[in-house]
Amino acid sequence: SDVYKRQTQSTWGKLLAADCSVKIASGDHPLSTQHTASDLGLLGPAKEGVLIDAHGESSVSLNLPGGPSKIVEAEQFDEIALILGPADRLVMTGGAFERLLNRPGTLTLLLKKTVVLARMKPEQKAKAILLLQESGAKTLMIGDGANDCAAIKQAD
Repeated sequence: SDVYKRQTQSTWGKLLAADCSVKIASGDHPLSTQHTASDLGLLGPAKEGVLIDAHGESSVSLNLPGGPSKIVEAEQFDEIALILGPADRLVMTGGAFERLLNRPGTLTLLLKKTVVLARMKPEQKAKAILLLQESGAKTLMIGDGANDCAAIKQAD
């Protein structure tokens, strides 16, 4: 997993205490990014999220902690929110994000429940911020590389 500075955990704690929605957007593998999010307390007591990943040609898979995977076909994407519980926190891959782009309402709803965006391309990070902004969210992006520039520019 990524190494983070000592003050990172207290900073996340302050943001969460201020009722801010904190998300990690990374190009890294979903499991390593989820581990970092768990270490920082972003996934709550469950310590793991529901993984949403691309599957096959046009569907996505929902990997529920401690349960079976569920394949959701493109025509059923709008029903994903009904499958999830109110306390579920999501780990979404760039592949799933790309599949859901043609359903911006569903994608925005899922983004609000998403804590980890993994295997994200730079343009996907910027698009995620735009969708959150269009839903009324104020956004802040902190990045550590050139691949974060578009998202940093898009953020408020």
